[in-house]
Amino acid sequence: MANYSFILFPTKSPETKTIYEIITHGNQVVHRKSLGIRITEKNWDKTKKRVKSKEPNAQEINRILREKEEQFQFENPRSQTLNTEKSCALQYMEQELERGYQDGTKKVSTYNKYRTVLSTLRKVVQEKFGTKYLPFKKLKDLETIRQITIGLQRGYGKSGKPKKPAVISNYISILKSFIDHWNRYSGTQSPVNSSTFFNFIQKKQVKKLAPSITRHQIKELENYVPVQRRKRCYTSQILSKNIFLFQYYSAGIRFIDAITMTNTMIMEDKLVIPIRKTSDFISAPFYFPMMEVLNEYFPHQYQQAMNDVKLGKVILDARSIQQLFRLEGIDFVNLNHDQLTGIIREVTSQQSDSELTHYLFDIQNRLETQIIKYFFKLVKDLPAQFIFPMLIYDDFKDSLENGKDFTQEQEYDIHRARTRHNSALKRISENMEIPTLTGHVPRHTLANHMAYMGNSEEEIRQVLGHANVRTTKIYLRERHGFSGSFDIMKRFHQVKK
Repeated sequence: MANYSFILFPTKSPETKTIYEIITHGNQVVHRKSLGIRITEKNWDKTKKRVKSKEPNAQEINRILREKEEQFQFENPRSQTLNTEKSCALQYMEQELERGYQDGTKKVSTYNKYRTVLSTLRKVVQEKFGTKYLPFKKLKDLETIRQITIGLQRGYGKSGKPKKPAVISNYISILKSFIDHWNRYSGTQSPVNSSTFFNFIQKKQVKKLAPSITRHQIKELENYVPVQRRKRCYTSQILSKNIFLFQYYSAGIRFIDAITMTNTMIMEDKLVIPIRKTSDFISAPFYFPMMEVLNEYFPHQYQQAMNDVKLGKVILDARSIQQLFRLEGIDFVNLNHDQLTGIIREVTSQQSDSELTHYLFDIQNRLETQIIKYFFKLVKDLPAQFIFPMLIYDDFKDSLENGKDFTQEQEYDIHRARTRHNSALKRISENMEIPTLTGHVPRHTLANHMAYMGNSEEEIRQVLGHANVRTTKIYLRERHGFSGSFDIMKRFHQVKK
């Protein structure tokens, strides 16, 4: 095994020596090179191979020597394995991350996220400790953890904004997961106590309500039309608005699942949508407003469905037919949706017969069910394509048809799409003067509305496709407080009345 060390060589001055780096293999010297650093011989510690504090610039010289040692260890894995306490935790993190990416246990999105965390940690280590290496043994020192936590507070992005405690906690959690992996598989006799990693993160944080909008604001969003100043801006806002609403209508699916949804996922009476995050599926029944938001992208299919499906194709019960015959001079068999809507509007405005109005609304719902089934059949019969024109289908065709994970290039396209989407939603929020919308707000909004309707946590979990109800509890607790408090107080007030 090669050994790396330092040795002093004489200069013309008897008391001054030059520090050389030296690599030996057994008794043979295989490399020797001057570092160009001159010191007084009596200020050299032969045992530690370091400069004593009496030497001018001792701290800087020792930093260089330490970095040289670490560099040799990490560039020569045969001489120093990654299972030793002296090896670099950041390099171990990178090694395991690359291994996970290669064997498919780390998805590209997770890989990219962890690479960002790793890059930030390297900047922190360089800034705080003056080196690009972080030995495992150094992580046993609480001061190291404190300095890393302080360093993470700084913003290294373009905005330069400090990171929030929740973000810092997330970064520390990722680092901790790799350290725990090293503790488990390195065979070390002296593991790092990773439970101390959260000691210096701000504990008491002001709880914020989970982002959500009201049913009234959903209705306002359905009717939202951007100010048409620039065509590109107008188009992007309309697209983002429609994707947002579609997510809400279809079981609060995630943004990535909405924009990568294809017409091949349409079944006879529902959508079966793959969940990229959990590799599972979720079913969403057809809902008439879904067709309204897709009208922009499938106008011919929309018009054909609205015109071709007449009331005569809808199976009605005898009582409903009897109510229809109360309306004179109307050809019910050839009545389409727009005509039926006009009749309902006229009957409702008269406010004279609530029973007839009730049956007309029921008949309208049945007609809409037939229309949307026909509409989605027409869309399904088209060549394979994305439901929303946010991405180019041919760029994703191989991954989608063969069930592969997305590539780096595809994940980057999705990242760019998400950025454009959130920017457009932000403009919509400002124009509507409502809380800032993002691609994840539909999930929180749907969970919020279902909770107020009295759905159980388990029911909401199934709709959102959470693998564990604990995740659903977090969604609800962020807006409703501790589980059950809302229902308990609601019953309490009802009793008081």
